[in-house]
Amino acid sequence: MIEINNNTWIIPNHLDAFTVPKISKKYTKQPPSDKEWILDFSKCTKVDCAGLAMVIDCIKHAKKTKTHLKLIKLSNDALSLAKAHGVKEIISKYIGQAN
Repeated sequence: MIEINNNTWIIPNHLDAFTVPKISKKYTKQPPSDKEWILDFSKCTKVDCAGLAMVIDCIKHAKKTKTHLKLIKLSNDALSLAKAHGVKEIISKYIGQAN
């Protein structure tokens, strides 16, 4: 399950059709409250279309709430999937480095 440390959410080993619903439940119950929100993919080994959709939803939420979102350590495979679905440019704007 997702691990939350302050404003950093550490994504589990898979962000897919099986884990996204569980994460989404927690996300709606505990949305980020800080003005900075980090999604850390360092433990994530697989992202499928459902996971990609969740990332896009997080981007939409961040824009709506004027929260600075940073995606760190997103895999090349996830970026390739984003490119195949035409959203790599959107996601790339949020890719950052860990502090």
